[in-house]
Formats: sequence, structure tokens, C-alpha cells
Amino acid sequence: MLKRRKLVFWLLIIALSIPIVLSGCSNGTTPTATPATSPTPAVEDPTPTESSGGTDLKDLNLPDFISFASYDVGSATFAQVAGLCEGVMNVTGIKTRQIVSGTDFGRMIPVRSGQVHFFLGTSNTVELASTGKSPFNTSDWGPQAFRQVWSSLSSGGIGVYVLEKSDINTIADLKGKRVTYITGNDSANLVGEAILAYAGLTWDDVEKCICSSPSDAYTALSEGRADCYWGGATAATLFEMDQTMGLRLVEFDRDDQEAWGRLRNFAATFYPKEGTVGVDMSEDNPKCVLGFVAPVVMTYAQLDDDIAYAVTKAIDISYDAYKDINVELVGWRADLALVPEALVVPFHDGAIKYLKEAGYWNDELQAKQDALLEKEAKLQELWNSALTKASEQKIKSADFAAFWDQVRKDAGY
Repeated sequence: MLKRRKLVFWLLIIALSIPIVLSGCSNGTTPTATPATSPTPAVEDPTPTESSGGTDLKDLNLPDFISFASYDVGSATFAQVAGLCEGVMNVTGIKTRQIVSGTDFGRMIPVRSGQVHFFLGTSNTVELASTGKSPFNTSDWGPQAFRQVWSSLSSGGIGVYVLEKSDINTIADLKGKRVTYITGNDSANLVGEAILAYAGLTWDDVEKCICSSPSDAYTALSEGRADCYWGGATAATLFEMDQTMGLRLVEFDRDDQEAWGRLRNFAATFYPKEGTVGVDMSEDNPKCVLGFVAPVVMTYAQLDDDIAYAVTKAIDISYDAYKDINVELVGWRADLALVPEALVVPFHDGAIKYLKEAGYWNDELQAKQDALLEKEAKLQELWNSALTKASEQKIKSADFAAFWDQVRKDAGY
């Protein structure tokens, strides 16, 4: 009798477990990134809300879920996308999925293969990938023809910081100094190289202070291993260092057109920004820092126009529902996000359709769009020519990156 009761007990356990196991199974096909569930919506089955005019989202043939590949859980971008998805769901009824990856490749590959709709990146990533710079200089990558649907200017910008007693007073004074260099982080080091280019310098003109991570760059300055720190002006660690050690911002000269020309010739996605939020600056004491775009919601041109249109419209009309979820989401407002400085890759055709309907598209955006498309076409032509020459010259795969880098530099990119 006791054995029979035990048998019944275990059969019940197994029966109750089957629905749980089945609910946890996934039919996804994206092995390169980890799915992350968006926040639970505040209402169930919301009635889609539309702005006046334009295409009604309910009339579009959209997939069950719109997917976004973003940075890792805990990052500022992940938090922004999570808040965005919650607001969009509540206002439009569009369901979303957020997958995460700590690398540029991990976010791009599933979008490139059509498994995910959009990925999030910064203008640093755009500069490297759209021009085919390392690590995108291998024969299976090259210049990437991205398309954006939305973007946001970074609120704090990038600053160069030194100790208050330092003799570094201008960017040019970095010559011969110990400057942080983060191992294996091309996107971050692009910023450092752009700062040096502003002063007409290169890595050969300074002493590289090798750091293992961005956080180690803070430590390098505090421990006396480096003479400066360059990075986000609003980082919490930077404020802590300022309280304990005293930091000073080395300001860029907004009016030095020659210096900005050198910088933008190296990395066109950066621009002079009047910083008011961050260490050693405020509304009453603004400083000129390095402005950049982050995040950028990107995809490829082959994405269906209806999806690009729907996401662009949803981001816009849902603003009031998500703007207070995360402090950085305030910058997603149309008049802040849809400016020429934030246009670092061409807009998708579907996005442009909505921007024109909403009255946002203007001559400035069109001019920037045309310039970016022209640059993209020239780079693609250059890339195709390089592939052909490499094949004719029997250049080995291991040597192709150096070959392409030289071709690109000779062409002015």
C-alpha cells in the first residue's frame, strides 16, 4: 500500500512538471545571444494608440515580436531598451524581445543573418564598422551598410581628465604623457585616438598605459600609472575620484576648426558638445567636451519597410510612456534625437516614410542622408576593388586585414 502511494505521488509530480518544462522551451534560432524578457506591461492587450495621419500600425503586417539586440544586462543601454519596450507595448500593443551580447559582433551577427530585427550601438561602433576598420577589416566583414531608425545624443559627452596639480592644460599637452589604452577594446580606443588626432598626435606620440578594462583606466589615473583619463564625463567612479583626489577637465577648443577638422577626418561621428552634466562642469560652468551618439537603433537595408516604419512611429508616439522610466530616455524625444549630429548612418526607407508623415524630415537631414549614402557607396566600391585585387595578388587571409587597411587609408578613409 505504501509503495502504491509513493508511486501515485511521483506520477503526480511528473504530471505537474510537464507544463512547466514545456513553457520553458524555446523555438528561437539565435544561438549567438541570450534572450532577455522585457518588463511586464502594466496593462494586458492594450488598445493600439495612433497619432493623427500616416499609416495605422494595426494595418501593418508585423511579426509577433520585434526583437532588439542590446548590451549586457546591467548596462545603461539595456536599461534604456527595457524601458522603451515597456512604453511601446503599453501604447501601441507591439510586443518586443530583447537579446543581449557584450560584443559588437554578438549584436550584429543575428541582425545581419535576419534572425533579429535591430541592434543597439554607439557612434564609436558605427565609425569602425561602416568604414571597415579593425575588427571589421577581415574579408568576411568590411564596411557595413547600416540603416538607423532612431538615435540619441549622449547626455554627458566624453572628457579628458587630469589631477588638479597636473601640467596638462590643453589636449596638445598630452604629447609624451602616459595615456590609457584598453587592451582588446577597439571601440573604446577609437575615442582615445580621436582625441589625439584633435591635437595632431597619434599613439606613437604618447606613452601607452595598457589597461585591462575601462574601470582599470580609472585606477590607472588614481594609482599614478597614467597622466590622464578619457571617457564618459558622468561616470560615478569619476565623481568619487574628484571627491577624493580632485580632478580637472582638459577642455576642447570649440573654435579651433583646424583641430576639429583633424578629429572629424579621423572619426566623423564625433562633434564639439557644450557639456553641462559631469565632473568639473555644470549649467553655470559649461565646458566643451567630445560629443557622440549613443545609443543608435540600427538594422540593415533589407529589413522590411513596414517593420522599420512601425518601430520608428512606435518610438515617437510612445515617448510620454517611457521617458520617465530611465533618465537617459529623456533624450529620445524627437526634437533631441532627430538632428544632423545624431545621424551617423543613413535612415532606413521605412523610417523616412514615417518621419516625412510626421513632419520631422527636413533639408538638413536629407543633405546628411545623401552625404552618408555617397560615402557608403564609395567605401563599398573600394572594398569590392580590394577583394578583387587581393584575389589577383593571391594575398593570404591572414594578410588581408593589413592590405585593406592600407587601401582604405590611401583612399582617405
